[in-house]
Amino acid sequence: MFSSTLRMVDTFTENQANSIAQSTMMIVMNDISEKGENSEFVPSDGGTYRSSVDSFTEWSDVMGSYHIESVSSGDTLRIVTTGLYEENESRSRAGLVSTIPIWNPQFPSAVHTEGDLILNGSAHIKGNASTNSTAAGAVYLSSSVKIDSTLYVGPGGDPNTVVSLQDEFAENVGLETEAMSEEQDYQMPEFPAYPSKDLVGVSVNLSGNTPRTLSFSEYHGYYLPEVTVQSGNTLTIELDGESVLYTSKFTIQGNVKVIGTGSLKLIVEDTFSIAGGSTINDGADTNLFFTYYGGTTSLSFGGTTIYNAGLFLKTADITVTGTNTFQGSLISGGTNVSLSGNASVNSRIIYAPFADVIMSGSSVIYGSVVSNSFTASNSSIVELTPISEEDLPDLPLSGGPVYTLLYWD
Repeated sequence: MFSSTLRMVDTFTENQANSIAQSTMMIVMNDISEKGENSEFVPSDGGTYRSSVDSFTEWSDVMGSYHIESVSSGDTLRIVTTGLYEENESRSRAGLVSTIPIWNPQFPSAVHTEGDLILNGSAHIKGNASTNSTAAGAVYLSSSVKIDSTLYVGPGGDPNTVVSLQDEFAENVGLETEAMSEEQDYQMPEFPAYPSKDLVGVSVNLSGNTPRTLSFSEYHGYYLPEVTVQSGNTLTIELDGESVLYTSKFTIQGNVKVIGTGSLKLIVEDTFSIAGGSTINDGADTNLFFTYYGGTTSLSFGGTTIYNAGLFLKTADITVTGTNTFQGSLISGGTNVSLSGNASVNSRIIYAPFADVIMSGSSVIYGSVVSNSFTASNSSIVELTPISEEDLPDLPLSGGPVYTLLYWD
């Protein structure tokens, strides 16, 4: 009986130690799942986290103690938790691998909004339209507007309440008006980190009749404080593979072209300005030129400007007016996107999930719109066109890496 009692006590203390180890591991896992790389249990690459240097931490609720150690190596995180109850120790081990989720949204609708969808005048959406909203009157359709295909409202929403019609008997929607089974979730991609300024190149400033070719070796790997093209001059940028031009100020009143093989990533940190009548990458492949603008000043493309490149605005707003032509993906973390006049945007996407997108005049968008709210009036048109992965830049999703469990024992 005495021996049996001892075995029972030993088994109990062993189980208690194991429970502490497993419970501690669960707390660590939940924290990493919630906070990702910001969790205190995720050290920097090559680093080690320990809950204490050479001792256990008391856990009074279970009358035991614990110790945590995690080691980061490349994309792998190894975690060991140790439970101590009386004289018994037990360990739990787990391995995680971190991956960077890639931004690859799908666009089943010509227009999708988080909130209000308002169509006035003779505005026309050629494709599906959708909103995550279930609020009464979130969708307003005047009598002459048209949605060619299906109109979707938020999950659980009553289309008869969500949709407000100017004419009770108007047939504005070509197919059905129905509630989605689940919300559309559109997340922002990560704006790229700025390159190093350790190597400073020579600024470009063209004025008078002085066209210039900027060789690959003059800009790639360097920080150029300023790139300015004035008086209708032409700056030709030489490519050689994946080329990066990094500058604080990019001011164009003229033309910018690229030659050679490869693609150009133009990173503008502070000031970005393109005067009316200017051209960017005119006649070349849109997917080979992409601009990243980190400044806060709003952009305004007017006149007869031709912008044949992708554009990622970190927080800035944008206005496209006149007979301006914009071709390329437009990604915006700003709060306002405005198109008016005869502006034509063959954008593939206008991806602005935080912005109010406003169209007026006879402006046209060929592609798909993702916005916080959408308003179109006059004779403006959005026409859904096919969007492939090749049309989108390779960008990670914001929020850092995602950790996936490899083992837990």
